[in-house]
Amino acid sequence: MAENQIVVPETIQFYYERPVNWEAIDIIINTKVPPKDSKWEELHEFYTAQLAAKKTQYDFWCFINEICKVLWDDKVIRLNNFFEVDNVDYNGENRLEKVWSDSQIYKTYNIESNYQFCFGCYIESEKGLSLWCYLQENQDEKYPSSTWELSDKWNPDPEDDVRNTSKMLPIVSNTNFNLQPLHEATDEIMYILKGVIK
Repeated sequence: MAENQIVVPETIQFYYERPVNWEAIDIIINTKVPPKDSKWEELHEFYTAQLAAKKTQYDFWCFINEICKVLWDDKVIRLNNFFEVDNVDYNGENRLEKVWSDSQIYKTYNIESNYQFCFGCYIESEKGLSLWCYLQENQDEKYPSSTWELSDKWNPDPEDDVRNTSKMLPIVSNTNFNLQPLHEATDEIMYILKGVIK
């Protein structure tokens, strides 16, 4: 049975609670060395803040990866002849720092030698979490997903052949994240894939 609730880590709740929080954490993450004239106590505060910021990055990676796993991976692996591409093929885009800077994570599966299915989860600060996906036909470099007729859970117009969910689920002020509406969206894609891929 699909998991419908995911706990939002306290660090992520704090990060998205107010713009001042994410601005401060982003500054700390981007500051690699303390000021040259720092006193010992200031050094201690700097490295403590760095540790907290790094923990926020780590928690974000785990959080969005778990969402992607529950909404997409756990369903895709039940389909025949779907094989996830090797980690080396992500060219570093699955690394913690890249996932943090892009606010998204994605995964790609090869379907025999004919197709490639790519899907992801994206968090846009105040707006919330959305999903995207596409199906590419390798031989003709076409995107069958761009012509799919989907429900109102998905935007009717693909952006560069990518299908995006029509609504974002808010992360702000959530301690538990309800995935049910997103399960319905991904279930729709899985049903279509079963018909497309023989």
